[in-house]
Amino acid sequence: MEPQVVQGQCFQFLVPPGWRVLEQGQFAVVQADANNQAVAMMTGNCGFMPGYPPLQYAFEKLSSNGPVQFGRPRPGQPVANFEAAVDVDYRYVVNGVPCVGIATVSYRQGYGQVDFVLTAGAAQEQYWPSFATWLPGLPKQFNVIHGAAWGAQGIAQQNLQNSIQFGQQLELQRTWSEELQQQVTDQRNASDERRREGMGQILTGESWYADPYGQNPPVRLSNTPAVYWTNRHGRIVSSDDPSFDPRTPMDSDWQRMSGNG
Repeated sequence: MEPQVVQGQCFQFLVPPGWRVLEQGQFAVVQADANNQAVAMMTGNCGFMPGYPPLQYAFEKLSSNGPVQFGRPRPGQPVANFEAAVDVDYRYVVNGVPCVGIATVSYRQGYGQVDFVLTAGAAQEQYWPSFATWLPGLPKQFNVIHGAAWGAQGIAQQNLQNSIQFGQQLELQRTWSEELQQQVTDQRNASDERRREGMGQILTGESWYADPYGQNPPVRLSNTPAVYWTNRHGRIVSSDDPSFDPRTPMDSDWQRMSGNG
């Protein structure tokens, strides 16, 4: 089967057969394989101060899943329309599951700013040999189809303000820039949170389950059992049999729990 070409909000990208898209939006595209063994991620942001270290950007993005260890950086092949890139091997552990991957940080200089795009492929360490030759290249297979990608449109608007007369700019740009930066930061943080939750569930084999009684907060449970049931006292029982039902004539107050609650 051929990879599928998917057109999202801001990017057109490839999805291998059997893979699924976890996130696609203004700042990122994240996808995972069918066996929950590997993930591929592309994320970017525009408008950093000149001199901001590329590896610092990579560290901030990748460590959203937990402490990350970098290997020795080396020159990399940048994505289209970027000037340079750095490759780095990385590893981390999520709930006892060791994971390894390769990341590339592409960067370019702009008008008083620097832009970054991080592409990364990672897998559980025991499965990495079957992904190592092609997975790091998967997230690089994309095209930008909207000017808002990575927040570039907002930054371009900010640069346009620099052409306004200095007296007007001092008064107008201060408030406008603060609001824009907060908006970009909020969107970036929301993207990181969705990506962290999606990757955590894939690499750890766990999901959130809601309390059908609405009395207790969701709990994170293993995906291994076929079914979970709970009673209003908070007791939870599981079974590998999808037809399992703990209700009896003497104890009927049980409800089945729904995953990803």
